[in-house]
Amino acid sequence: MLKELSKISVYNLYKGLQFRKLKKKALQIIHQYLQTDGVKKLHVGAGGSYLDGWLNVDLEPLDKRIAYMDAAGDYPLPDNSIEYVYCEHLFEHLSFMQQMKMLKEVVRVLKPGGVFRVATPNLDAILETVNSKTEFSKEYIDWAVKTYVPHVVDQLGEGAKDEIFVINNYFYNWGHQCIHNKRTLSLLLQRAGFRNIIGEEIYNSHHAILKNLETHGNVIPRHFNEMETMVFEAQKASI
Repeated sequence: MLKELSKISVYNLYKGLQFRKLKKKALQIIHQYLQTDGVKKLHVGAGGSYLDGWLNVDLEPLDKRIAYMDAAGDYPLPDNSIEYVYCEHLFEHLSFMQQMKMLKEVVRVLKPGGVFRVATPNLDAILETVNSKTEFSKEYIDWAVKTYVPHVVDQLGEGAKDEIFVINNYFYNWGHQCIHNKRTLSLLLQRAGFRNIIGEEIYNSHHAILKNLETHGNVIPRHFNEMETMVFEAQKASI
């Protein structure tokens, strides 16, 4: 028993040291980025998608150029220091209260007039698609169940091609916690203090810097991503 406890203690010590190293490196990356010239842009939840010219951060950095940061924590950034913030298919991985915390932090670090762009699943669009009984709907359900719930297909065969399994999977897979529609996401942005909240199309923006950023269409079929994803841009009020 003591031997096992000793192993656990050593492991926890190791993890603690690794975490401190991760945070120290993150602060170095952030400091260096803020010292550079040019427009300051923050990419939250970068994963393995590194954007040149941006400060890329993630809870689990997959690239040495990406800094550790918890999207739902306190951002190690000064007030009014960033002009653009962007996240893609991250927001749905946070609980409702974590989402509110993130939005408050985004508002804090944005400069007055700064813009936040968020791409996240649109639950209304997904529900409408799986219930529409169109050829596109059948194609989407067939792809979703074969790709993400093959164990159901093994048990039920053709009977697995049902919208109920698609929706169940969408809520419990990938760590999803809170998925919105356009109305509720817009409401959250308003409550967080954003102004000039507008819906945008994937890849498009009135701001040149925010065009052609989305990459989730490289992870799943592009036409399904375009159906699933909604994009909003919102502005921090000017002083």
